[in-house]
Amino acid sequence: MTYMLKPLLTFVFFFFINQNIFSQVITSPDALALKIPGPSTNTTKSISDYIKQNFSTDTARARAIYFWITNNISYDVAKLQARNTNTDGVRQSVDDVLKTRSAVCGGYADLFVELCTGVGIKAILVGGYIKKGAIVSPLAHAWVGAQIAGIWYLFDPTWGAGYVRNDQFVKTFNNKFYKVLPEDMIKDHMPFDPMYQFLNHPITNKEFIDGKTAINTAKPFFNYIDTLKQYAMLSPAEKIRNETRRLEANGIQNDLIMERLNHLKKGVNSYAAKDKYDEAGIAFRQATALFEQYIGHKNKQFTTIEDNNLRQIVDSMSYYANLSRSLLVTIVPKVDAQREMLTNTHKNLEKFQNRVMLEKEFVVRYIGSDQTARRQMFGRK
Repeated sequence: MTYMLKPLLTFVFFFFINQNIFSQVITSPDALALKIPGPSTNTTKSISDYIKQNFSTDTARARAIYFWITNNISYDVAKLQARNTNTDGVRQSVDDVLKTRSAVCGGYADLFVELCTGVGIKAILVGGYIKKGAIVSPLAHAWVGAQIAGIWYLFDPTWGAGYVRNDQFVKTFNNKFYKVLPEDMIKDHMPFDPMYQFLNHPITNKEFIDGKTAINTAKPFFNYIDTLKQYAMLSPAEKIRNETRRLEANGIQNDLIMERLNHLKKGVNSYAAKDKYDEAGIAFRQATALFEQYIGHKNKQFTTIEDNNLRQIVDSMSYYANLSRSLLVTIVPKVDAQREMLTNTHKNLEKFQNRVMLEKEFVVRYIGSDQTARRQMFGRK
């Protein structure tokens, strides 16, 4: 009996020693993350610099970012209540998050993304909605996708920091929302854009709401990795159009999704207006460039240009000026700044068109005159 007890005691001794060492390995990076000197926590750059210097891998750096944010940023219940009553629609800046040490979900997620970017980790803010049990929240939510060692994981620093009870924030660290696999995150976090599920067989909005979030490999395969790469190369306007198509295809199942869709459509219209304004600007610049050429020839009494070319340059001036005007009149300004800009542009274009009209009339008279009359048109005999 004594002989059997000695190996057992030895095993128990080494088990507790190894368990203690294992615990230290897990907790020591977290403790180090909390040791960032106070003055170094006022900017994302100083925090990122500390993390880069003290943590060598992307996994350790992502852990440090998650642990620091969840232990240092409190949930701003007052801002949440203000958002609910539509008294505060301004998005909180990352600088303000660090200054006040408080935020709602967007502030948590923006800070997480900016710190990841600062340490060289590719991260994306994900907007969507969530469920608690079978209940879908009436508020939109934001979390983060980050690529570590080529794999996309999800992080929710807001839920990792604590929870709200009776309109009070209860600060308590929650490790459940650190480095979550996409197939697990989809159980209670649904992105507006299905691309950010990071799943090859995405879940529809209806399936999410109905609680049917098990991955169905019989569905068509969606290569989200290639889609992400292609999406990154698109223009801002094309990104909005692409997200709009994906969102509509995934089903409009509640007011939050509809609000997001309407927001995207406004963005599409805004970019369409901007595109028209840009096109109008290009046409106007072409007209003014031709006008400069015209004036150069006129200063030399048109001795440097033949009649046919002169007629063509004047017609082109008029064409591009009219094209610019036709594009501008289709733009509907959304804010006062746009309205003022369009008004000033219209005034400048109108002055230019009047000048072009006068010069066009001059050229018609010039081409229809004999050589003697032409010389007199320039004030010389």
